Amino acid sequence: MVTSTHLTRDGVLESYRDRIAQDKRIKLYKAEFEVLVAGFITQLQQADSEAAIQALCAAEIDLLEEGYPRLTLASDYIPRYRQALEAAIEAGTLPLTPQTSHRYVHHQRVTGKSEERFEHLALTYLKYSAEEYEALDTRQAQVNRTRQLNLKTVPVDQYLEVLQSLLKARGKFAARHLAIAIAGVTGRRIGEVVARGSFRLTEHPYMLHFSGQQKHERDSYDIVTLLPAQEVLTALNRFRRMSEVKALRGSKGGLGPSQQGEALRRGINKFDVQVNRECEKLLRQPGIVPVLAGKKSVSVHNLRSLWGAIATYFFCPEHHHEYAFLQHYLGHVMQSSATGNYFRFQLVDTEGKLIRDKGVLLPEVGELPLLAEAVLPETPELGSIPTQSPGAQSAQRQKLPATPSAASLATLEAEVQRQMDEKLAQERQAMTTQLETLQAEVQAQLESLRQQVDLRWLVQRVESLEAENEALRQAKETAHQSQQGDSQTLKELRSQNQTLATQLHDAQQTLDHFRQLLLGSSPPDAGQPTPETPAPPVPPPVPSAPQVSVVHQPSRIKGRAMQRAEKIFYAIQEWNHLHPEQTFAVNPGLLESIFRIHRKAAKEFCATFQNELWEHHSDIGVENLAGHNRGKDAQALKAFVDERT
Repeated sequence: MVTSTHLTRDGVLESYRDRIAQDKRIKLYKAEFEVLVAGFITQLQQADSEAAIQALCAAEIDLLEEGYPRLTLASDYIPRYRQALEAAIEAGTLPLTPQTSHRYVHHQRVTGKSEERFEHLALTYLKYSAEEYEALDTRQAQVNRTRQLNLKTVPVDQYLEVLQSLLKARGKFAARHLAIAIAGVTGRRIGEVVARGSFRLTEHPYMLHFSGQQKHERDSYDIVTLLPAQEVLTALNRFRRMSEVKALRGSKGGLGPSQQGEALRRGINKFDVQVNRECEKLLRQPGIVPVLAGKKSVSVHNLRSLWGAIATYFFCPEHHHEYAFLQHYLGHVMQSSATGNYFRFQLVDTEGKLIRDKGVLLPEVGELPLLAEAVLPETPELGSIPTQSPGAQSAQRQKLPATPSAASLATLEAEVQRQMDEKLAQERQAMTTQLETLQAEVQAQLESLRQQVDLRWLVQRVESLEAENEALRQAKETAHQSQQGDSQTLKELRSQNQTLATQLHDAQQTLDHFRQLLLGSSPPDAGQPTPETPAPPVPPPVPSAPQVSVVHQPSRIKGRAMQRAEKIFYAIQEWNHLHPEQTFAVNPGLLESIFRIHRKAAKEFCATFQNELWEHHSDIGVENLAGHNRGKDAQALKAFVDERT
């Protein structure tokens, strides 16, 4: 794994171009990309004219185009550069001066609306022209059309069962599983689920009021949920109280000062990668959600499209077209073309038959409000790009006033006041919901205490049965002593002895039953007595022979082999981090053939450490576990491991 500790921009560029020449799949590692961006910002700090900034931006785009197609740059790398620039501007490391900034009129491509903007010249020039983005949009539209002509099939009942179980997730990966469930049932992006979005209940049982759309600041609106809204909101509140999520959200329940700007984005992006791994394991590998055309894996963002298909099935009226229905509840304007990107899945029932029904839950819950109100557009995948060229912008900004007018200030003040009022109402609602959740938790704890009080009766009953059992054992000894006498008496005693043995067995089962209840074990069989119907008293029996339970201890050789395999695994991890170009996958064959670990112990180790192995293999880019080590010289690895173990 490459780290940025000792990397330089020149060293990164040399490695980058070497990988391009060798046609390697990975051109830049994450740490190298961060060094590249940091070096670019350092160059911008020394530029003091528009021409110098424009030349630096053009050179940086040319540099990226050496290794990546334009569509990838437009949708991924250039936006990440721009995010880093915005963070540097916000932090003051890239200052806004009259020589490095400008005002201009921006025209939104989708709506045609105009707005005045003030920004650093690097944000103006570090992007493609409007015509280039239009051409790239056409290519993206062709990809979307291919996906629409090849809809992927999803068993809706099985998918919803998985989301229902993940909504109650506990344990090590509970935060990731809850994120999948909440995104799946609300259709929201991962950033909105983690930090940016605000949710509160409405009067409708399957609807939440949402604000905080990730791609635009906009008014709040209602969204439909695939599971009851109260259940979803309770899970969301529990999710956001988890320490792992609090670290992403910052210090004040939202975008707090502890993780603003780029730091917050990096944290959410890292969490998004972890969530996508769980999507692969829980949704794709079991065959529930297939991979879209042109993709290699299932991501949490794909669930947004799947949410649209199920929301239509549940709530879209028969007389409404599903396009208009989804356009409204996704928050798109009527002119937006982004809605078409969400028709990628089709649903089937438990028998595999295609589902074409709409609004199946409406008779039960009633129709949802569908208002024809204007909302801000969602940013297309390639971003919102001004239609003016940089030259036209330069001419236009000369005509703009240097300071805002009094009318603009008044409008801004009114807008700020409106947003503050709305934020206060949302926080008040969030506090009310949190209070209700805490009250429910207190009630659950009280119920647990009541159950503990009820256990006292079980303790007393067990003590009574133990005393009865002791009396039966003493009666058995007396019966043995009285077995001498005439033959008729001996026959009677044998018969009585058999009866008492049966009764002792029944009493022992009753005692075991109540011990299980006391210790919280599995519930009793239907034929056994319960605390409400205690077993009747029985005469003393003759006990049967005691049963001995033998516990087989694992051999010391096996234990030492497992411990040695664990040490070898940690040493191989260290090797892989130090040698990212010569990594080794840890599997039973490697442990047996190179390090002489017994085959059975090697397989047992790999099964025991399955999660840790999967995490490490994902980090180093292992795609084929069986063939990853093929053709590699393991002698250097063995010497390295022997030295550390």
